Amino acid sequence: MLSSAGRHCQRLYQTIATRHQLSCRRRRYLYDAHGSALYDKIVDLQEYYPYRTEINMLKNESPSIIEHIVPGSVIVELGCGSATKTGLILNALLERDGPEGCFFEGIDCSAEFLHSARRNLLDTCPGLLQGNLGTICALYLDGLKEARRRHPGKVLCVLWLGSSVGNLDSEQTMSFFRSVLSIGGSDTQLFVCADLWKDAGMLHAAYCDSQGVTEQFIKNGLANAMDVLGVHMPVLAGGWQYDVVVNADLQQVEMWVVAPCNFYVPGTDISIVQGERVLMEVSRKFTQTRLRGLAFQAGWCWQASWTDGKYSMQMLNSPRLAFESCWADTDALFASMPDWASHPITIRHPFCFYYGHVAAFAKLKVLPMDDVDTWDEMFSRGIDPDVLDTSKCHKHPDAPAQWPTKAEILEYSSQVRQQLRTALRAGRYDMRALHLALEHERMHQETLAGAASGFAWDNEGPRQAPQKVEAFAAAAVPVTVAQFRSFILQENGYDRPELWDPTDFNHFRKSGQRHPATWTMAGSEVWVHTNEATLHWTEVADQHVWVSQAEALAYCRAHDARMMTEPEYTRLLDENAASDERWEGLRTGGWEWTATPFAGLQGFTPMHDYPEYSTDFFDGRHIVLKGSAPSTHSSMKRDSFRNYYQTQYPYMFAKFRELLANFE
Repeated sequence: MLSSAGRHCQRLYQTIATRHQLSCRRRRYLYDAHGSALYDKIVDLQEYYPYRTEINMLKNESPSIIEHIVPGSVIVELGCGSATKTGLILNALLERDGPEGCFFEGIDCSAEFLHSARRNLLDTCPGLLQGNLGTICALYLDGLKEARRRHPGKVLCVLWLGSSVGNLDSEQTMSFFRSVLSIGGSDTQLFVCADLWKDAGMLHAAYCDSQGVTEQFIKNGLANAMDVLGVHMPVLAGGWQYDVVVNADLQQVEMWVVAPCNFYVPGTDISIVQGERVLMEVSRKFTQTRLRGLAFQAGWCWQASWTDGKYSMQMLNSPRLAFESCWADTDALFASMPDWASHPITIRHPFCFYYGHVAAFAKLKVLPMDDVDTWDEMFSRGIDPDVLDTSKCHKHPDAPAQWPTKAEILEYSSQVRQQLRTALRAGRYDMRALHLALEHERMHQETLAGAASGFAWDNEGPRQAPQKVEAFAAAAVPVTVAQFRSFILQENGYDRPELWDPTDFNHFRKSGQRHPATWTMAGSEVWVHTNEATLHWTEVADQHVWVSQAEALAYCRAHDARMMTEPEYTRLLDENAASDERWEGLRTGGWEWTATPFAGLQGFTPMHDYPEYSTDFFDGRHIVLKGSAPSTHSSMKRDSFRNYYQTQYPYMFAKFRELLANFE
């Protein structure tokens, strides 16, 4: 879209738009026949990574992507063009749901492209029924309204591929996201692809290729715009200079042209002087934090994301679908528990409590104006006693003499869910409270599985300035199962009090624990329990060991090492982002222990709607963990997230890495 950097910016744009409409033609400035042919060449250029990267990610991730698409949904693609990528998702859906369960509506303002899309999909998706393949010739939102009219009772999964979101600024993006949700309603998902902010050299090369094809593409659009304005000058023959600017402040790539001479627009008083720069196109880049923030502010819930570090794809759910997905996961988890009366951990409530607890918590936070009954109160909060003295615990409701039966708790939860569904369909909710309830339930799923930004917990903020840390040397790989086995058997680690804090040593002696809680030992034989299987240690020798912080500290002392602090972890993370995974498993493979006591960051303010979430555990006994565990839901994976557990607590998927104790 043409605009000027000078005082004529808005008037020049308005003149083009007005004359475009008066021409009674849908002229595509950039994507006319010649422009489309040039774009086909661009996507084959080595420097232009976005198209190629998106294709490869869709090929590799389609089976995972469709896990988050509601069965029987209608796939609605905005600006589908020839639908050259869409078949990758549709074929995965055909394999899962069969021909009768796969539906597609392609939206584009070009009838020619829609005919091409139909042919391509029938060729590349042989199982797709012609009657389930629709096309809509319209602009995005008008087309979405028609798709909803055609499918009033179905979930719409809206695809927005090609990083087209990069054509909008932040306000436009939020407005567009809101419009999609408003038109689609509570039965809507949005799958959006976005190019990520990255090295300036890589970005510049992608839009200023060595063969000059992108320059030809932009100048072709300029020629079309000039034709509409009635300005006749040899744009393509030369003279106009092409200049690509990577704007770090706005995190966008700008494609400019420079006027070779003075000219004016016929019928107006608009004149452009020689050397004036004209902005032809902008491609905005993103961070996942920024995308999360835009989604949150527009009323969407972050369901899942896929990234290779350069490009990202994310699935957003309407609030109702986000809760339905969360509840389905909770039900699947509890269906695998044979005895709801048993305890996941001896010092905690039984399993049955947690099924009622996640429902009660969601009701109390999302529907604060509703009446609170005795069941809501009973299930409102769990317990996290001091591991060393279980008589010490934060404030919580008294446990009943006998917990309700499984059937009674299921009925209670069902009633609460129906109340929430009614509120979500009616739009009667606060987005912050909604996200708080969702993440709370996801966190309990994770803990039970072992047996501008968007929503964040209060302890994640406010955003901190980069913190200076002294030079340090960190292990590239966390400590492994084989290394920790050697610590136990060859180094007699659990029998050496000098390696342990006295309180920790006495606790482990008293409990009789002589190895990680996820292990079973018989002499020198070790079996490691994961959330998927129990394996002999030789099968997982090189995998990260999961231990309590007390055990990790003892191991480090035995090797003249120490554990990293939270600021040091952040420093590694910043370094890792630009250096191709120099340190393994910072974000994945288990929570990462730090040596930092859990406390509020500088400027911390407790959240008004759940103040005790963090503050009850600013006690010096809880320690910060970073990263994520194998069972952490994808919607919760973000660099700012801070988990916390007691030093001696052994029941979590937590790894650690060594830092040299004395480094110069």
